[in-house]
Amino acid sequence: MISETVTRNVRLGRAGALLAGAVVYALLVYGPLQFYWTPLLLGLAYLGAAAAGGRRGGLWATAVVLTGWGVGVLLATKLPDSVSSGDGYLMGIGGAIVVAGVLARGGFAIDLLSVGGTVLIAGILHNAAGDPVQALVKPWPYVALLAGVGALNLVLALAPRTSPTSSSARTPKQSGVEAAQASPTI
Repeated sequence: MISETVTRNVRLGRAGALLAGAVVYALLVYGPLQFYWTPLLLGLAYLGAAAAGGRRGGLWATAVVLTGWGVGVLLATKLPDSVSSGDGYLMGIGGAIVVAGVLARGGFAIDLLSVGGTVLIAGILHNAAGDPVQALVKPWPYVALLAGVGALNLVLALAPRTSPTSSSARTPKQSGVEAAQASPTI
């Protein structure tokens, strides 16, 4: 289970990795690489962000699944015709699920719902990338996604913290009525 509080340093590390990932992704996909590199490049950006949080810092499921999907896309694209795109994608996602299980057993913050949810969202986006949503086969939404999540982590890291121990705060053993009776009236 992921810690309830993510430290400022973890958020700053995530922000840096994701913002850098957005820049590198844009430079590569608008430069020498083709669009099919997108899942792998997004996965690598998320791996950097996950590493910033350590084993318990989160984002591991997203990082592993996107990286595995990206490897699957490369398998389907670069291997001989004997590997269909569906086969390559299944091998990549299957490998990612195995890696996620190994990492979870090793104490990394990965759970089955996060892995399955990431696979589901990836599948929905892949399916939607056809005629109805042509924007999904262009790099800019993914640049915006990485930059947006990075910026959100930066904002959360720099936001002032409120102290959970104020005079009117409930103690864990107080009920709502007891807390109201204990707080001073004005």
